[in-house]
Amino acid sequence: MKPLLLLGELYKFPASFTLIGVRGNPAGVRVTVFNAEQCSETGVFLFIDPAAWKKVPKPLKPGEKKKRTRKYVGLPMVEEYNLTQILKSYGFKLLDDYVIFDNDPARVSVRGVRSLKGFSCVDRLENAVTIQKVIKYLKEKTDLFEGLL
Repeated sequence: MKPLLLLGELYKFPASFTLIGVRGNPAGVRVTVFNAEQCSETGVFLFIDPAAWKKVPKPLKPGEKKKRTRKYVGLPMVEEYNLTQILKSYGFKLLDDYVIFDNDPARVSVRGVRSLKGFSCVDRLENAVTIQKVIKYLKEKTDLFEGLL
């Protein structure tokens, strides 16, 4: 879950970033802003290619036994995909920069993501969260790469 992002000047409007899944498989990320005055929500949906985020199973070493099965049902989106860890660490911050918010003093809405001649309300998550963008974000916002490059 992303820390609360409040937008606006006169009034504060909550923005939410939500990972959506269907039957344990990730379907997309929803970015919305709720306007309490109009009782409406505007947002963007970013589709996900589940195969791109699937964890690679670790190969067993010779002589190593397979782990026992658990007595409880796990969460497939957490256990089988790398998506939650990436979104929690830097992915939601990248999405915050990727999505364009219309920040009018009286109201806030989501314009969308930059498209060819304007804005779109639908995109792919893989366009927003790439390894190049994570490295660029880390270089600009943290001192992690300081002295290395």
